[in-house]
Amino acid sequence: MLSLANVLHQSGYVDDAIMSLNMAIETAPKLVALHFTLANLYASKNDLAKASEFYEATLGLQSTFTPAKERLRAIRCDKILSNPHIFH
Repeated sequence: MLSLANVLHQSGYVDDAIMSLNMAIETAPKLVALHFTLANLYASKNDLAKASEFYEATLGLQSTFTPAKERLRAIRCDKILSNPHIFH
């Protein structure tokens, strides 16, 4: 399912790739790669709330997964930089 999702994504069928990964997560909910890839798909759609949710799920399964930490940090930094008024 992960390979299928990657092919679908590369072919421009992001929503289908997301659906494929959601089904895969039902079957293997503790597979870190599924959560991380799903987060990346949501990030590619600029759905940063959902992306954050799945990066956090990735880290919940494997707290040392550096790429998930970095991408989650980037989303949070972007959110802060795009809303500077929260510091005033």
